[in-house]
Amino acid sequence: MSSSVRAPGRRPIWSNPCRCAVCRRYASRAPAAADLAIPLAFDGAGPLAFGAAPAKSDPLTMPGFSGRVAGGASCNASVLTVTPHGNGTHTESIAHVADGGPPVPGLIVGGWMPARLASVEAATGAIGAEALAGALADARADGCAAFVLRTRPNDARKLSRTYGDGEQPAWLAAGAAQAIADAGIEHLLVDLPSLDRLDDPALPAHRAFFGLAGDAPKAARRRATVTEFVYAPEELPDGLYLVEIQAPRWQLEAVPSRPLALPAEEITEKEPNR
Repeated sequence: MSSSVRAPGRRPIWSNPCRCAVCRRYASRAPAAADLAIPLAFDGAGPLAFGAAPAKSDPLTMPGFSGRVAGGASCNASVLTVTPHGNGTHTESIAHVADGGPPVPGLIVGGWMPARLASVEAATGAIGAEALAGALADARADGCAAFVLRTRPNDARKLSRTYGDGEQPAWLAAGAAQAIADAGIEHLLVDLPSLDRLDDPALPAHRAFFGLAGDAPKAARRRATVTEFVYAPEELPDGLYLVEIQAPRWQLEAVPSRPLALPAEEITEKEPNR
């Protein structure tokens, strides 16, 4: 159930996050990137959460124009209704949980960044920090800016589940979200509809990851992002990747997004001449 996009040629993609005195470099020689976004259909198909209505597409109409070629118009033109938080893959900024935060698009302009993909067995219930300790240690050692959390079972139902009272997925304990932040992760991607339990209005995991826990708002992590409703197919093994998050330039607290992932390796020799 995965899709892919071609990487730019067959040459390595280099990432130099420069997060320490000794700059790390990574390369991917994969011919294509895996698409971690769930396709957003406008015919009622797709995952739902928080009681959101399905995304829909209506014709743009005006006198003498039906908005549909089938209705005699010269072209098709649509008016879209979408709820980013409830209709599929989306990326959030701290503005989701705090006033005055930056909109999402300006936070994901850095291109490819090193990331760790890690899987946990968690059909429901809280995911604690101990379940992520090993993967976060690897992420810190690799200088990762992003962390992709995949929960198992990981079947294709994730592409179309309606989450609610009868479908309570797993969630991150606040301590786990804090551990991810403490590992230096700026961009957290999860295959859950929310970091938090769906019926918890306090959003403790969001607040912990964005640095808003307790009485320390000055410690807010204003450059961090959370991407929810991703889908990492089983053919992608846990490990090191280069990840890029694409999104429209909607100046909002949450926007539909398209994360891409390339398997990566650290390069220790000198970069080849280009």
